Amino acid sequence: MLNQYVVAGRVASYEKNILTVSIPLPVEKGEEPRCAIIPFVVPKGLSKPVEEYISKGDIVGVKAHLENKGKSLICIAEKISFLSSKKIDNKGEYKCILLLKRKERDMLLTNVVTQ
Repeated sequence: MLNQYVVAGRVASYEKNILTVSIPLPVEKGEEPRCAIIPFVVPKGLSKPVEEYISKGDIVGVKAHLENKGKSLICIAEKISFLSSKKIDNKGEYKCILLLKRKERDMLLTNVVTQ
């Protein structure tokens, strides 16, 4: 089984070697925009360039794999590509609504891994 996936999204935060990426989800016409927030563990070899070059709102691509730690899955980043610098509205806020419950998030991750 191939345990590898690639996602692209905006950086929500980076703290203590955890890169959190916001990925837009499909919505029906007239619905509020939604995003999935996925945390990635950044290995020590990647942490220094990430600290230096990324900021909140930047668009990044992350190649990662999943590791099973007890009853939870952990996303481990293997490669991080910087796609563009941040685009923020005039108020300096990044707009995203997180509406995913744990079951939906797990289903989304399962679908990404199996495709």
